[in-house]
This record gives sequence, structure tokens and C-alpha cells, in this order.
Amino acid sequence: LTYHRASDTINLFHGDDLVFAGTPASIHEVLQGLRRHFQLTTTVVGKGESREARVLNRVIRWDPEGWSYAADDRHVHILAAQLGLADCRVNSTPNLSTVPSEGEELDDE
Repeated sequence: LTYHRASDTINLFHGDDLVFAGTPASIHEVLQGLRRHFQLTTTVVGKGESREARVLNRVIRWDPEGWSYAADDRHVHILAAQLGLADCRVNSTPNLSTVPSEGEELDDE
């Protein structure tokens, strides 16, 4: 993770994945400079751009309320298939047959 003073961007480099945070103008300036030397596949996320991108097994989303950064759910399904669990039933809380209502006490059973 670096800060580039000239472009006023925060930069993350991981292998061939590059992530830049900054103003739309600064991001486009950085990308323009990189395109002079490299062939790029890009997704710009933000207002007036894409709403979502996947990077480093995470999903970055933008909406008018703000930003979110979360794990990519596709990996859960991939792991379940590799472990032979793809057709199993899901129970979000092990050993509970029903989910209690808010404020309801749990039985000791």
C-alpha cells in the first residue's frame, strides 16, 4: 500500500492486481499514464462508473450511500463443491432447528 503524492492516490499492488483510490480525475490520469506502457483490463468503481468490482477475492461496491468491501460469496460455493458439500442443506446456526425471534430466550435442549 503506497501513497503517490503527485497523483494524490492511494495505491495497492498485489501481483498483477492494481487498486487505486482517489478522485475520478486522478484515477483517470494514473490509468492514462499506465496505458502508455502496459495493456490494461480495468474496472473503475464509483459515481458515474461501475458499481462493483471483484479484486483479491473481495467485492468492492459503490452506491449513493457509500462504499462496501466484502468477501466474494463465489468462494463459499467453490469450497463446498470441492468438499463434496454442494448438495447439503444449510443451517446458519448448528444444532438449532428454528431461529428464535428477537428477544426470545433459547431453550437448553
